[in-house]
Amino acid sequence: MESNKYDLAVSHLSFGYEKGSKILDDVSFSVKSGEITTLAGANGCGKSTLFHLLTGRLKPDSGEVLLNNRNIENIKRKDFSKCIAVVHQYNTAPDDLTVRKLVEMGRTPYRNILSYGSNKEDERAVESALEITDTLKYADRMISSLSGGQKQRVWLALALAQSPEILLLDEITTYLDIHYQYEILNLIKKLNSEQKLTVIMVLHDINQAIEFSDNAIIMKDGRVLASGTADEVISKANIDYAFRVNACITSLNGRKYCFIENWKEDDFE
Repeated sequence: MESNKYDLAVSHLSFGYEKGSKILDDVSFSVKSGEITTLAGANGCGKSTLFHLLTGRLKPDSGEVLLNNRNIENIKRKDFSKCIAVVHQYNTAPDDLTVRKLVEMGRTPYRNILSYGSNKEDERAVESALEITDTLKYADRMISSLSGGQKQRVWLALALAQSPEILLLDEITTYLDIHYQYEILNLIKKLNSEQKLTVIMVLHDINQAIEFSDNAIIMKDGRVLASGTADEVISKANIDYAFRVNACITSLNGRKYCFIENWKEDDFE
């Protein structure tokens, strides 16, 4: 897989669910290829809406989402899916579907209406995705029989079977215990390091963003408050303002941590 092949950018993006309202207002940024970028911000800041615009699930009122300088609205869905794979926060599958059958669906963008069954390339991609995510041992089990952490790895395997250059991940650690959260995030870090995948993920945990991100984009009231390296962007001033808290940024054994001392709503009115 070639690195730095695809570039993803947002140009003057605005969106509202109702006429006259704006959830996002003139948002612009570019994502660094081959690196991990985290979208962060308080509830209601617009990051989930932004994520859905990046996936093409929503269409902007104005502005563009650009893939290699092309508006994604002008890219066929099949071609889009060959480049960008998406793992949503909530995922569902039929109870009687096996892990392997679900992951095989990741090869759909590479088939045409005359295709029947899978070819050797499809089989290799599916097998590789199962092995990388350590889900090969569950291949013949029903999705419904798996734990939350196991299911998330299967959904990640489905995304990898698409052979993408870019992964879009929407709070995939939500509802997982700490062990499985770090298992998933370490796997994502490994994929980024070994396969040079570009990763854009929505995270709530600031310390996980510090540990697992190269870059961060912090949203506030539908706008980009700060964008840059995670080390630069995750500062006391930005966290205090974005989340309306009193944060303490410190280092321990050479690692940066964010602690919340307290919150005082009146201080931010």
